[in-house]
Amino acid sequence: MLQPTSNKESGTIEYTIGFFSKLAPGSTSSATEIPQDILEKDVFKKARKSTLTDLEAAVAVTPPPDDFVSGILGIQLHEIRELGVMKDNMAIQHSGKGSSTKPEGEQEIESDKGLPSSYCTVMVNDEPVYRTRTKPMTATPFFNASTERFVRDWKATHVCVVVRDSRMRENDPVMGMVMFKLSDLFRDGSMATGSWSLQHGIGFGRIHLSFVFRPVQLTMPPSLIGFDTGTVQVKSININLYDKSLQGDVEVRLSTTGGYTKIKKGINEKEESSEDEGSNPDSLVHLPIQTRYHSALVINARNKGLFKRGTIAMGIVWLRDLVDNHHDGVIRAKLWKTDDFDHIKQNYAKPEESAVGNNAEAIGEVEMKVVFKPGIADAHEKDMKEDPKKQKSWEEYTIMKRKGLRRNIGRDGAAVDEADISPNVLANKVEEPSQMKHEATNSSGSLNENVKQWTSQQDNLSAEHRGIKQFKGVRTAEWMADGLKNAMMGLGHRKDRKETMEKEA
Repeated sequence: MLQPTSNKESGTIEYTIGFFSKLAPGSTSSATEIPQDILEKDVFKKARKSTLTDLEAAVAVTPPPDDFVSGILGIQLHEIRELGVMKDNMAIQHSGKGSSTKPEGEQEIESDKGLPSSYCTVMVNDEPVYRTRTKPMTATPFFNASTERFVRDWKATHVCVVVRDSRMRENDPVMGMVMFKLSDLFRDGSMATGSWSLQHGIGFGRIHLSFVFRPVQLTMPPSLIGFDTGTVQVKSININLYDKSLQGDVEVRLSTTGGYTKIKKGINEKEESSEDEGSNPDSLVHLPIQTRYHSALVINARNKGLFKRGTIAMGIVWLRDLVDNHHDGVIRAKLWKTDDFDHIKQNYAKPEESAVGNNAEAIGEVEMKVVFKPGIADAHEKDMKEDPKKQKSWEEYTIMKRKGLRRNIGRDGAAVDEADISPNVLANKVEEPSQMKHEATNSSGSLNENVKQWTSQQDNLSAEHRGIKQFKGVRTAEWMADGLKNAMMGLGHRKDRKETMEKEA
């Protein structure tokens, strides 16, 4: 624990520094000694014939351990073969392995003016972590680029490699992508190498990749091995003020210290459904989070009056204390009355701790059912579209969602709730009589379904550069409009932390 170096600053910072060695395959304590039972396996002896060392062979045939889920993930991008763009809205025929069909005897064209200038972006748990250099106008780009990342939980981690075409006066379109769940990739060993077909873009080809995972001798609590990006779902909330005379004069607002979404309307009474909580998306508040481990859910108890507005008490739930996809827990936090609410928002404290700061008085309690859903969700749309650095990630998310790749996010395989709802209000809803609601649904349901279906079809066509997007003039106009909009937003956009995506030198 350290004290500030300046007399003008107050507070302390507590941290832990440690060195954690890698573990040998099948071992729980040694970094070098491979257990004898692994050395005697037939699969090890077979792998040893094609590897240089015993360690490399053991890594190839031994899955990562269940007890030590944190470690170093290495990713190497070798090359792409037969890379091309589908033209004239004609789908290129592929063989069973994904290679394009060419007349017998025809040689592959490796470089030409009409070929794509490709680059790859690697995303780990929906966060872009690495980008290769652009390989201009070639159908066989050789990258031979690699990166390493610390992974908190290999069982919950997914990796997406996206290939884009760098274009002049156009937004770089997605040529294709491949997505992996590490729990599937490392089912038979901690190393995987292969070629995969590029899908869900405007191009085709086969990308050659290698993955390796080495666990480290580190165990962390479940709340610290989750995703940084996700959605906070508030399923129910109950406010209990010790002074019952204030109960009817107080409304509640929810916000996050990450600065992404605020609830503009209040919550007066307990909101709970007798049905399955996940089956009624209208009863949820969805708060998007992209910096989970230094963010908190802030509960503001405010005066309802027109002239007596302002925060009278505040409660804090730090998101680092939540476990991904954990539905059963009920969180209780005290509501504190103090002269310095910024002190509460800036300083970490567990919900059960009695002392939050100087001159803090507990005037009530809040009881909530809160779930942290890992990964990008529809609630992130507004923030990611307004941030030029996040727009490509949002585009990639929409493609993955449209192609059904978002159904296995997180450790337990629970999908992020993708209900088409806005992350706004939990309460202050007016219940309609069941008969009126049924009639309204019948009259407008078919129209809404038709509009959604038409919108989805247009999005699919645009993503594949079909329909109106097949004309370069339209794509150039969109690029100019996006550039102008990003420039205008950049003037007033908040300053974020330095971008963490590594770029190939």
